[in-house]
Amino acid sequence: MNKYVELNEEGLEELKQENEKLKEEIDKLKNLNSSLIRQVKERANVSKGQFPKKQHTGYSLVSSFQKEYRYYKEGNHKTALIFETTFQTPYDISLEYEFVIDATLDDLFKTDESGESIVGKLGFSGYYPDKSYADFYEDRIKEIKYELIEEYRKTHVYHSVPEEDLKKIREYAENDVRTSFYNLNVRMSGKDGYWNVSFNHIEPLASIPPELRFPIKNKRKKNGNSKEKENK
Repeated sequence: MNKYVELNEEGLEELKQENEKLKEEIDKLKNLNSSLIRQVKERANVSKGQFPKKQHTGYSLVSSFQKEYRYYKEGNHKTALIFETTFQTPYDISLEYEFVIDATLDDLFKTDESGESIVGKLGFSGYYPDKSYADFYEDRIKEIKYELIEEYRKTHVYHSVPEEDLKKIREYAENDVRTSFYNLNVRMSGKDGYWNVSFNHIEPLASIPPELRFPIKNKRKKNGNSKEKENK
């Protein structure tokens, strides 16, 4: 008699049923998680005065500036101009890091009713998990070029890629990297009580739509009061 238990049809059916139950439980947890995230965003939007609470992204631009980045690559000291951008997230600092960074990445790429995502509105085409500029810009371009050249050779009889096509591949690879962002991380802001998300990129941001800005506070009442004091 074989020492391994052979599964009969009844045993296989039981396994299938258990698998279906597990899938249902996973779906329930996903739906529950989505519902909780939605509630967290809506509460944050109300607290920060960002309306409509159900439509606002929950993300507001804190800063975006260009800086000089120095690095060492292949025996040479180099410099590059990059941008560092920070957004305030809708997530309270009481929430754990792992949850926030996963939820933030999901939020950035999730499309709204019009089919647009936050990264798309900002003018980005993609994201790379690289931490340094050297890995992101130089190595990624080489990697993309290599992949494109290999794909090219599968459909062309030429052993070497013609210069004209090589130029197009180079331009495509550089554009892909220049319109992407990298080095994403989240940081607690004790001042505001929310997590901030920061990342680097090469090209400046596209114009910032209202749903990615802090609300403009109404100063009419304040100005009116000051005028009354002057009259007195």
